[in-house]
Amino acid sequence: MSEPPVVADAWDDYWRHTREAAAHKGGGPQDEVLARFWTSYFAEAYARSSRRRLIDIGCGNGSVASFAVDASKPPLDPLPFLVGVDNSFAALRAFSARFPAAAAVAADANRLPFKDRQFDIVTSQFSVEYAGLEAIEAAARLVSTGGSLALIMHLKGGAMYRECATNLEAVRALQRSRLLASLKQIFEAGQAAAPRPVDGSDAADARARLVQAMREVEATLNTHGKEIAGGALYRVHEDVAHMHRRRDAFAPEEIVHWVDVMTREFDAYAERMSAMLGAAIDEQEFDACLTRLTAQGLALRIRGKLEMGVRHREPAAWVLVCDRP
Repeated sequence: MSEPPVVADAWDDYWRHTREAAAHKGGGPQDEVLARFWTSYFAEAYARSSRRRLIDIGCGNGSVASFAVDASKPPLDPLPFLVGVDNSFAALRAFSARFPAAAAVAADANRLPFKDRQFDIVTSQFSVEYAGLEAIEAAARLVSTGGSLALIMHLKGGAMYRECATNLEAVRALQRSRLLASLKQIFEAGQAAAPRPVDGSDAADARARLVQAMREVEATLNTHGKEIAGGALYRVHEDVAHMHRRRDAFAPEEIVHWVDVMTREFDAYAERMSAMLGAAIDEQEFDACLTRLTAQGLALRIRGKLEMGVRHREPAAWVLVCDRP
């Protein structure tokens, strides 16, 4: 939220293509941790009050809202006022498809078009912090008397932060190798004048550059493993190798188009990883945020870190729950 246009476009591209129900790869250990937190939070929130005006800031395609709906008895009926806010139109379209009765609002987290204390439950998962501490204050202003604010935010130096940093390092290495550009150059040589790549010194030079780029990407994979960046680097490395081995079987325009699409996707991925790292909050910033919220009259209920991991659990995200007495 309140991101530079390039970053916002990168997230819009993500939501336009994703088929998952959350803003991260589904089925991992983090999903279990997040599910436990939100299931418990909404059950307690509903037990505290029958008022259920809910807004989720940075809603994506509705992962948090789905826990809110599932916790309702009967589902959805006790939620007459469900609002999802995001600055990605693709995310909002997915949110609306999932919750047709809900309101989907395109807005910046720092300029939310709602009155103060309008909602009983205000939530955000890995989103509001992208717009800074001011956006967290803006979210807090929406909490009604007797209502609550629940935020899960990126933890600077935590497990997810380090994973994002490593993914970004690997993708930057791919970009520096110019693997995709080298493949494109080989096929562009034959695109204008012939239906197949042509031979010659230029083509030989291009193939030499491709071989070198392949070695550089292989070195990155050897360092980080095949699963780095969700396996994207390994897949593109294998695809490029296959296309080069069987280059006579492909029309140049098909490969050039594929390279252009993949280049944009990796550029967008790098932008998202960079944005995640920039949004992450350290201990000092978290405490400053809490000070601002208590100055607004909110009372702290939960201040902690969610632990995630496959082999062993370690802090990965901030969790903050505040109530307005």
